[in-house]
Amino acid sequence: MRTQILAGLLMLSGSASAAADYSRTLWSFVLGQATTPPVVDSRIMGDIVMRMWVKPPSVPAEGVFVLYMPRLSQAHWAVMLIGPRGRAGEFVGASSLTFVKTMVSPKRPSEKMNLYRLGNGMFKGLYVSEGTVSDKAGKAHRVLMLLTPQMLREELSPGDVLGR
Repeated sequence: MRTQILAGLLMLSGSASAAADYSRTLWSFVLGQATTPPVVDSRIMGDIVMRMWVKPPSVPAEGVFVLYMPRLSQAHWAVMLIGPRGRAGEFVGASSLTFVKTMVSPKRPSEKMNLYRLGNGMFKGLYVSEGTVSDKAGKAHRVLMLLTPQMLREELSPGDVLGR
């Protein structure tokens, strides 16, 4: 009887600690291999590729936005999740996030993004930023961005992507 109770408790604790991992799904968006077509798929003079999915069925978020700058390098890409439902580590498949700094928007000082470096998982060594930004209508959105070190140097503002 005790063995059955212990086995049951171990199974429950194991399933409760298993977190979601959307890293492969995010990578499929970066590669343009998502299961659903993007709502927006634009290329600006070959310099910038932008793709956007609204309410993608494979990710618990209101939207997914991919930005790629192939003319600079293949390493210049970022994925932004708008309204993600879950913890940052779940979306990037990392259990080890190291706080780097808090970034403050020069245009809107009330908007802050916390920046973390990923210590493990598929995107180890990349960065994830998390915070709340407002769109041009003033509505606040939780935003999560996965960034390569190269894109981090470009100092992207999630608010600019949301059309402010």
